[in-house]
This record gives sequence, C-alpha cells and structure tokens, in this order.
Amino acid sequence: MTSWMPGRPFQLLFRLFFAYMAALLGGTIFIIINNLVFHQLPMNSMLLFHIPFLLASDIIFALVLLVFTWFRLNPLFRNAHATKLAVLKSNLTDPSGKEQLFRRLLRFPYELFVSVVVLAAVFIVLFHTSDIVRHRAALSIPYGWNKLAISISSELGLTFVVGILLFSLSRATLRPYLLQLHLTAVSGFKPSSMQRSLYLICCVCFAITFMASGRFALLAMTEKVIDLPVYGLVAGMYTLFSISVVVLFVRNWQRDLHIITTKLYQLGGDDQTMPFQAVPLFSDDEVASLTIAFNQVQERLSAMYDEVAEQLALARDIQQRLLPAALPVTDPLQLAVYCEPCYEVGGDFYDVIPIDDTKMIMAIGDVAGKGMSAAIVMTAILAGLREEAAKGGSSGQMMSRLNEQLYSIAKGRLFVTVGLAVIRCKEEVVEVDYTSAGHLSPYVVADGIVRELAGSSLPLGVADDCSYTEAERTFLLAKGQTLVMQTDGIVDALDAHNELFGFERWENELRQIDWRNEPTFVLKQLLERLPNSNNRSQSDDRTIMLIRHH
Repeated sequence: MTSWMPGRPFQLLFRLFFAYMAALLGGTIFIIINNLVFHQLPMNSMLLFHIPFLLASDIIFALVLLVFTWFRLNPLFRNAHATKLAVLKSNLTDPSGKEQLFRRLLRFPYELFVSVVVLAAVFIVLFHTSDIVRHRAALSIPYGWNKLAISISSELGLTFVVGILLFSLSRATLRPYLLQLHLTAVSGFKPSSMQRSLYLICCVCFAITFMASGRFALLAMTEKVIDLPVYGLVAGMYTLFSISVVVLFVRNWQRDLHIITTKLYQLGGDDQTMPFQAVPLFSDDEVASLTIAFNQVQERLSAMYDEVAEQLALARDIQQRLLPAALPVTDPLQLAVYCEPCYEVGGDFYDVIPIDDTKMIMAIGDVAGKGMSAAIVMTAILAGLREEAAKGGSSGQMMSRLNEQLYSIAKGRLFVTVGLAVIRCKEEVVEVDYTSAGHLSPYVVADGIVRELAGSSLPLGVADDCSYTEAERTFLLAKGQTLVMQTDGIVDALDAHNELFGFERWENELRQIDWRNEPTFVLKQLLERLPNSNNRSQSDDRTIMLIRHH
C-alpha cells in the first residue's frame, strides 16, 4: 500500500500549522473577551492595536511550533528531498523504523502540551518577578497583590486553554497518519492507561474553571462595584469550554472503541473475508491493548479457517469421487445430473448403478442438515445403497433394508429422504419401479405436459420396522418422456424478492422447456431459470436428475 509519508511528508506540517493557528486563535478569542470584560478596554483601541498584534503573534508562535515539530518528528521529515526518497521509503518500510515513528507520533501531543505550558510558566514567572522588583511599593497593599493574582490566574488560564487546544487538535491531526503506518503490533509495546490522558484533560479543565472562578472572586474583593451578570457569563464560558473538552475526549475514546466492537461483530458474522483484515494501532491506551488482542485472535482464526478450508476442500474432493464419475450410456435412455452443495460439502447425493445391460438403479436423496455432518451420513448411505443394489430385489425391498441399516446406526436421531428407481429396458419398453422414502415426488414430462408421481412413505432412519414395499410404484416411461427427480433445494430456493421459488413455479418452468433437446442442454436451461443460479448464495444443496426415453 502506498503511503503518504515517502512522497508528501510536508503535508503533515501544513495541516499541523492550521491546527496550531486554530488553537492560538481560540486563545486569542479568550484574550479579547478578558480585555473587554475584565480590563474594560474599548473595542476601537483593540481593533487598532491589540487584535492585529495578537494575530501577528499567533502566526509567529505557530511558526515557532512548526520548528519544534520539525525537531521532534525529525525521522519523518529528514531526507524528504526527492533525491533521497528511496532512503526514506526503505526506512519507513522497516518495522523498527515504523515503530519508532509510531511512538514519536503518539508522544508528540503530550510533548507539545508540556512544552507550551512550561514555556509560558517560565515567561509568566520572569515577567512578574521583574514587575515585582520594579513596582515593589505597589505590592505593599492588598490591592496590589490581588491585581497580581488576577493577572497570573488570567495568564495561566489562557495558557491552559491554548495548551489543551494544541493537545486535542494535534492529536486529531496525527491520528490519520498513525493509521496509515498500518502497524498491527509493536515489539516491546506496553500500552499505558487512558486514565493518563483523562487525568491530564480533567486536571487542566479544572484549573481553567478554577482560575476563572478565582479571578471573579478576586475582582469582587478589589472592586466596589462589579457587573455580576457579565462576569458570571465569562466564568460560565470557561466552564462550558472545559466541559466540552472533556466530553470531546470521551466521545473520541468511544469512537475508537466502536471501531473494535464493529470488527468483533464482523468477526462473529457470516462474512469470512471481512474479519481477517488487521486493525492498525492508533493509540497507546486500553484501545491499543484491545486492538493488539483482536489482531492476534484474527491471525489465529485466519490460520484455523485456512486449515478448515483445506480439510473441507479435501472432503469435497472425496465426496465428489464417491458420486458417479460418469453416467452410463444405456439405450434407449439419456441421462443428465446436476448436484451442487451450498457449502463446500453437503447432504444431497445421487447414484447411478448399472446392474446389467437392461437394468440400472438410480437414486437421489437428501440428508437432513447441511455441511460436514450431512456429508458423512451421505457417504454411509451411498455405501449402503450400493450394497443393497448388489443383493437385488424391488425398489421397496432395497429401501426397507437400507432403512434397517441407517436406523441401527443412528437410532432415529437423523433421517434421510431418498427416491429410488429400478429401471428395466426391454427393447423399446422402459419400465420404472419407483419408491419414495419421504422424498419429493418426481415428474414425468413430455410436450409441455407435467405429471406428478405422488406417493411417499417415511424418510429413512425414522423407524426401524418401516416397510417400503407398499410405497412401490411401477409405470412405463414412454418414448419422448423424461423422468425428473429433484431435491428440496430446488423448490426452497429464494428469489431476488426473498420469496420461495416453490412447486408451482418449478412446474411452470418444466412446462416451458423444450424437452425434445438433449437432457444435458435441458438441464442447463433449467439451472439458468433457478434463483441464484450464478452464485453461491443459495441456502440449500441442489440436485436434479433427468432420465429421458429417446
């Protein structure tokens, strides 16, 4: 992924300059309010001198902060010249270099805040110390000390306002760049507690509010008449500013937590591609701990999914090998089969077992459930079916013996629907001996006429003493007719409007097909008319068998 850092390192300086200007202008607004309310300076005088001076000072101080930024974030900006971009790019693709830059970007807002506050405190101390030395006599009365306290509290309050704005805005500006580093883990990284930031912000905001209220009390002591509504409004403004800063910090922290919780919900969802996208680190608090833990869980789950996917692919290959590799050619019959599980493996199955030149057994079935468990049962049913086919007998007799096998294994805990057809071909006569064990009724179709062969019995595995000979049905498949056998995944398919495809629409599609074509071509046309025929969003396995007497 191409990063902003090698090609546009000065973009960060440009954005930080505007962040610094925004913070300093915020401080300027508070200074103007203080001058108007507390010092009662006329607006005309401020427009002529004070405000232009303050704006010029903001620009100069913002440039000084940019120099400080250049010094503290030196690894990012050095060698940024076009002739040395390759060197910088190699440094930033190295994990240790990215980790070093990550730590610097995280620490920078704190360093900026501390530097501004300490620098301002030093200037305040030096200025008022010299002022005390020069006007020592004026401080001999309480009025002089009150004035000094008011001035110091005002200056410290403004310092904290500017400092907390610089901290918040620089942190917000650096956050996208932290994300673009795309670090999902940092060696030796020990996340700190978000309480550090919360304590810092709460203490600073408390100091701002306290100093505003304290200044109001000191003014009440030094002035005989004060404008309570105006002074109260200013004190409330400082308090509202402090509350807003705390609320904004908490909201940002909630936003960071929301990123992780959203990813956790995705991890537990059905989408197996979205969750395995690592979340980059963008903080050094509890959210960072959650991010690292989440990425570790994703990595392990990804490895597990890969292993399961490999095993399922192997199971699917084995399952496909159990199904007939090729359909036998038996005049006067033409065969076509489609079988597709909704997952990697499924419970639908079919089989075509030639007995001799004139007889074959065709079966279609559906194991209750889907996935690996259904595939295992399907494998057992196919093995039992081939064993019973070798023993011979009518379709009902084979179904009864197959039911005994399944019930002895599952003891009624699962069931399988099966449609079994014993087909005998004598010259131009095709006789079908069909038995259904709870399976969907097949259809005999020809020339737009669809005839349902109703009649069924209990699914296999439900009861041990169930006889299926009474469910046998024998009929002749005339020339030009096609026997259509399907599983419930065909009629239970959902269309684009989330409505069932249903028997009526399925039978209507059977009527509209030209059955004079080859069964393979007819099968292709049928599949194209089914919902979700071109994707894997189907909710059940699908199997269709076509046996045409041509």
